[in-house]
Amino acid sequence: MGRAIREAGGFAEDYTLRAGIIADDLSWCQLLWPTIENLLPGINVNLVAPTVLINPLLVDPAQMGAALMPIAAGDPHFVIPILSADAGVAFAGTRKAMMPSAMSVGINVPGQFKAPFAADLGTPPTEGGPYVAYDILMDTWAEELAITPSTLPFLTAFMSFAGGEYPLYTAATYDGLKTLVLAIEAEAWYDEEAGVGYANTDDIIAWLEDPANARTTTTGKAAYYPMPGTTSGGDPALTEAQVTTLYPHIGTAGYPDYDAADWTTPPHTAHDIVYGPDYVFGVGCQWQWDSDAGMWKKFAVWPMEFEGADLKDKYGDWNFELTGTKDLLLIPAAVKP
Repeated sequence: MGRAIREAGGFAEDYTLRAGIIADDLSWCQLLWPTIENLLPGINVNLVAPTVLINPLLVDPAQMGAALMPIAAGDPHFVIPILSADAGVAFAGTRKAMMPSAMSVGINVPGQFKAPFAADLGTPPTEGGPYVAYDILMDTWAEELAITPSTLPFLTAFMSFAGGEYPLYTAATYDGLKTLVLAIEAEAWYDEEAGVGYANTDDIIAWLEDPANARTTTTGKAAYYPMPGTTSGGDPALTEAQVTTLYPHIGTAGYPDYDAADWTTPPHTAHDIVYGPDYVFGVGCQWQWDSDAGMWKKFAVWPMEFEGADLKDKYGDWNFELTGTKDLLLIPAAVKP
């Protein structure tokens, strides 16, 4: 987002942009929003106000407006929501009313659905569009997006079943269930005399931990982190052997060396899904106007490819595009000094 705004405005690469953060006042956010606060200076973004913490069920526009007032007063280029529930709908409408030139880029779970905004999805940009117009959010599913060969067939089938509605990001549970079936079928045995099938939990876990059993799902290559084999600072951590088995690039040119502190739990909870460009990852989606269909649709805009950019981290190289990725679009008024 910062790169797009600076390029569109002809600003220098180190031009300082302005942003605000609004987050659920819940435990799941307590590590997330401080992490974002700490990362923003490194990409030349200043916060215009302290992070706003709200009730995740806040739906009153007046109360949402009061909460957003300190951010709006700073005339931000974008606002970062970290919202998991009903407040995401109130945020979308209030942000558009109070800060029409500020992009929204972050987590807004209700914003992944059509339903809260269905009445205005046919309204073109010249007439304003829905509250989520141009909003960018973390997601999994998007129109035309093919992360793997099975992504679009699943999305098409789900939307047909759900009357055209998008699946929530947790619809990837579908993949988890199919993987569990494979694990059980691989490790179970049948007692013909009793007429009962059995499977040991430890055997299923071992099967899931084996990288050889990783499978391509609707959202990428699904493998599972093993039980941590060492500690760092008192926290469980993956060993170097465990990490390099999953991420062979660690320690090679352009990538960080192994450091146990980088592989502690949480967030690498035991048996969580392995994350990274070669595995399963989240997708950045944006609500864009589809002139052919005459409506706003949710398209993928990230990962995107930047010529000459170094987008490597411990998980891999993020400088690539998926089949079906669209160019990111800016609210024209977001390009401002």
